[in-house]
Amino acid sequence: MLVTNGVYATGGRVVFGAMTNRVVVDKAITVASVNGPLATTIQGNQLGGLKFGDAAIRCVYLTNGAALTGFSLNTGATRALGDAVKERCGGGVWCESATATVSNCVISGNVAHHFGAGVFSGTLYNSRVISNVAYQGGGVASNSVFSSAFIANQAAGAGGGAFASSLFNSTIVANTANAVLEPTCRP
Repeated sequence: MLVTNGVYATGGRVVFGAMTNRVVVDKAITVASVNGPLATTIQGNQLGGLKFGDAAIRCVYLTNGAALTGFSLNTGATRALGDAVKERCGGGVWCESATATVSNCVISGNVAHHFGAGVFSGTLYNSRVISNVAYQGGGVASNSVFSSAFIANQAAGAGGGAFASSLFNSTIVANTANAVLEPTCRP
């Protein structure tokens, strides 16, 4: 499925519990932007100073075998309550498994109450993960990552750039863990 240029910042759908996702890819298809991440953005919703809560919106949910290519994904957030994995992880992208893939994306400014503010689970290729904040794994958590860059991500616990992930041919610059973060960023 090809997506035209623009900022996609309205609408959403719940897949599990009460966590809303701006875009839901619930079939094993590829969703690709026509002109790449500089021209096509999917925006989530953070709740001002609190950032987390029932009105938070994650940018993208990807099911098994689905792929997302060529988007900017920003200002996604998770709930502060509910299922620890399905509702409090992956503010930018939440992947059902390693068979869900994200490629050629810029994932920035997302928050997660628990793990992987940028991307949770899944496989990441040729992407930039910038300035995301989570309790564990500010950039990503539980991922396989290839040829990507992690810049200025933060975790209150472990894994400023990546947590419980395998990284190959990737760059890690200026990420922090055990940093003093907002009091709302904790399990």
